[in-house]
Amino acid sequence: MQMIRRFINLNKRLCSSLETLLPQESGKSVYPKLVEDIKPGDAIADIGGGKKPARILLGFGGKEDYRLYDGFDIDMDELDQARDLYTNVYQLDITKDVGAFRGVYDKVICKSTLEHVLDEEAAMRGLASLLKEGGELYIMVPYRYACFAVLNRLLPNEFKKRLLHYLFPNKIGDGFPAYYLNCTASSMRESAEKVGLRFDGLNKFYFSTYFTFFFPFYLVWRLITGVQYLVDRDYCERFEILFRKDPVAASGSVQGLA
Repeated sequence: MQMIRRFINLNKRLCSSLETLLPQESGKSVYPKLVEDIKPGDAIADIGGGKKPARILLGFGGKEDYRLYDGFDIDMDELDQARDLYTNVYQLDITKDVGAFRGVYDKVICKSTLEHVLDEEAAMRGLASLLKEGGELYIMVPYRYACFAVLNRLLPNEFKKRLLHYLFPNKIGDGFPAYYLNCTASSMRESAEKVGLRFDGLNKFYFSTYFTFFFPFYLVWRLITGVQYLVDRDYCERFEILFRKDPVAASGSVQGLA
């Protein structure tokens, strides 16, 4: 077993050395822009973070830097594992009516969640309804047509979970069913605009770790991604996208939009 693990680690190092020669992102991350806008009095909602709150994974300040950091998840057991990292925790299906949480939050963060949702447009309505006017929505998702996302839809869930956890022990606890509906930057912008959100930034990431356990697989994957990069304007491995909910003028129009 240790020999196999050493072999996998060697392949990962080979892949990492080659990656230093390749572009990793399309531009500047939009996440710091969101963080810079956080004020001590802000209320923040983390949607789908569960036991891995986005503020820990993405790295921004402690509870003193905002008024509320509330966690929402469809699975309360997931939230219970990190209850102390949130101000409050709530069980919520974001595709349903958000009820009393409507218009409560200055910032909404939704990281690695929408790929698990069967009705992305309903989820986008839910996310938008959580925001106050002038609030910001940050989303990070895998790209629907990334090689690993296509394989994820083809392979049986239990098999791919066991394989994922063996090859990448740091991902133990991950492996929920994923559908990747509308997980492209262009379709997500369309969904957001339908619910009154304004596009405010996009960054694409071109690297993922899933094929690095075996260098020949990695090379084949990189050849495929090279073709995707040339022919698919949306191509990436995952992307982060930022939206803003502009205040609504008295006439009913949205300020800042033509």
